[in-house]
Amino acid sequence: MNEGHKVELQIEALRIQTRQLRIHRKALNKISKVRKVELNDAFDAYAKRSCLELSKNIQKTFPREVRDIIYGYITGRELVKVSRSSKKTSKNSPRLSFFSTTLKKNTNTRDSERCDDHWWNEDFVGTDMIRELVEHFYRSCCFLFGEDFGIIPCLRVVDQWGMGVLPVSFISNVEVTVKCSDYGFGLGVHEDSWGNGINEWDFKQDAKLTSTALLVHLESLFGFRPGTAITIKTISLYVENPSPLRRQEQMCNEVLKFIFPVFQRLKDMNCRVRAILDGGTDWLFPAAPFVSQWNPTSHEAVTEAFWKVRVAQSQMI
Repeated sequence: MNEGHKVELQIEALRIQTRQLRIHRKALNKISKVRKVELNDAFDAYAKRSCLELSKNIQKTFPREVRDIIYGYITGRELVKVSRSSKKTSKNSPRLSFFSTTLKKNTNTRDSERCDDHWWNEDFVGTDMIRELVEHFYRSCCFLFGEDFGIIPCLRVVDQWGMGVLPVSFISNVEVTVKCSDYGFGLGVHEDSWGNGINEWDFKQDAKLTSTALLVHLESLFGFRPGTAITIKTISLYVENPSPLRRQEQMCNEVLKFIFPVFQRLKDMNCRVRAILDGGTDWLFPAAPFVSQWNPTSHEAVTEAFWKVRVAQSQMI
């Protein structure tokens, strides 16, 4: 037998051995997958038993006040955008949308890369803890409605997860946004923007209708339980006025004055209410949003506080 023939036989033997190893590998992979499923099932069963036992012990051992502290570490959520979709509008916007199907299993973690929904699974924690988690979620979060006033009643009454929980009974912190230009406010400036006087505003011809619409939209805020903290944020990004401070000034003198009766009525209903005036920012005229105190006594009091802040900000420029 020549050397060439011997090499061919060796090569063929290696091919047969390789083929057998591949078949063996496939068999091992199949066994591994079966055992992995069995292991996961066994782990899930153990996790359910141990978690359920822990949850029951927590329910028996600690009062509700302590349990709420525990729930605060579980939910880990402070801001929830309430919208009709789960689309993220910006890098810094809240990641969750209330009417998103993924909300429930994502409220339990600050890490967007990790999702452990055992906390929201009745098989793991029991019905009582699930209900308390949902109640704590409503109490502890600030719900941001943006400019969508029509969805506010939905949040109050829709039991999204079928837990027999009426959200309005627990919600304690909400924020709405008023885009001033949408309601006919402040489309021009009579005086020089660099002057020292308070600017007068031009209005759209239909300003009366649009400003009335604002009052109608703000009516959706009436219906939350007493003690609810309600923030009304006004924004103005109109470019004809270059200074964010000036835009805040306009909102304080016109918009806030116009809607202040709403503040008073909310206060009369024992709600906590405040205003945030956000005139935007630019590199030449930086200005942080002005935040009023809770339950201001009058529009004049807010104006006085605003001017104190404005003077302090002007001195820093």
